[in-house]
Amino acid sequence: MGGPPFAFPWSTFAEFFRTRVEDPGVRDKVFLIYHDDDRKVCRTYTYPEFGAQVLKLSLFLRERCGLTRGDHLATVLFNHDQTVMVYFAAWVLGLVVVPINVAETTEKKRYILEHSEAKVVCCWHEYVEELESLRNDLPSLQSIVQVTDEGFSVIQGAPSPSTSLSPCASLHDHALIVYTSGTTGPPKGVILTAYNLLIDAEAIAHWHGFGMDDRLMCVLPIHHVNGTVVTLITPFYCQGSTVLNRKFKTATFWSRVHAEGVTCVSVVPTLLEYLLEDNEDVSTYKLDRFGGFICGAGPLLVDTAARFEDRFPFPIRHGYGLSETTCYSCFLPNDLSPRHHRHWL
Repeated sequence: MGGPPFAFPWSTFAEFFRTRVEDPGVRDKVFLIYHDDDRKVCRTYTYPEFGAQVLKLSLFLRERCGLTRGDHLATVLFNHDQTVMVYFAAWVLGLVVVPINVAETTEKKRYILEHSEAKVVCCWHEYVEELESLRNDLPSLQSIVQVTDEGFSVIQGAPSPSTSLSPCASLHDHALIVYTSGTTGPPKGVILTAYNLLIDAEAIAHWHGFGMDDRLMCVLPIHHVNGTVVTLITPFYCQGSTVLNRKFKTATFWSRVHAEGVTCVSVVPTLLEYLLEDNEDVSTYKLDRFGGFICGAGPLLVDTAARFEDRFPFPIRHGYGLSETTCYSCFLPNDLSPRHHRHWL
């Protein structure tokens, strides 16, 4: 209050991205660790490796898919390292990402693809046939890109690369369209800019004191803003690291926090109930780096919070937000006394 307005030192997301992946201070540092327990897959990327993969994919999206600044790129993907690459490659190019839950009905996928006017959709190979069946109803859709563990391929439509010059990019370009659940009517697309994403990452990192030594863990779906902003963009912003899980599993949760040296996990209240029900003995794990849970995106019952903090010696950092505000708008203060923390929780 009273000081100069906050301003980022970058004018585009691409500038911000380069400051992270080209920083000599993180040359050997891991940014992303991906786990798929069902398939026994674990892949790790340092900052330079992640940067190289993202830039390679951005070239593919531009040259093979004909995408330029402002185009809408939909995804029908799940928590996967390739999904993270798609998001960041799109933002480096100035594209707008439209995430779609793979579990949505075919009709809802069709509605979002049509309403968002997506030009290209990247989908896991198992969903190609479903999306091909919708092509006649989607006049804006030019290409379907198949995604596998091995990479990306255009399997339908291959527009020529654009030769027109894109206008100058800006942090105020649209970056993400998140569709609401549609419980009271058709889903609504919430438009978020690159500035929205970065300012929330800055605020989350500042409020919780996240820095280069922090390692967050993602157990929430990254087609929602919570998983994307809190546990992907925020650690990248503060030059920390993140552990991305294909799915949340109580059987591997605490052992992974231990093995990966996780410092914070973002959850929803339901996951706290699952961990309480599983009731694993955590005394055998080394959890001295773990600082607790960020929790929001749903009503946190007083009883749930009290039982969880009584059972496990880690604080719940409760927050509130909406898709319209990127992710989190406010949190309980982290410096409350135990009595006041419990009272306001």
